[in-house]
Amino acid sequence: MYTNNPLENSLERIKRMRNGEKIKCSRCKDGYISAVGNPKITNVFKCDKCETGIVLTVDRESTRQ
Repeated sequence: MYTNNPLENSLERIKRMRNGEKIKCSRCKDGYISAVGNPKITNVFKCDKCETGIVLTVDRESTRQ
């Protein structure tokens, strides 16, 4: 389900990839982006054609309680 909000669309795509789904690459349009390693815990997702990568990072300062 895509909306007009790009951030929501990106978060939805990440959720789908976290569930092991391959997502069509928006850069090359030919490949599919999927998790590198275990999709539940990896921080890296990569296209199988153009090798575009997505690296998720967490700001450790914002996660402290």
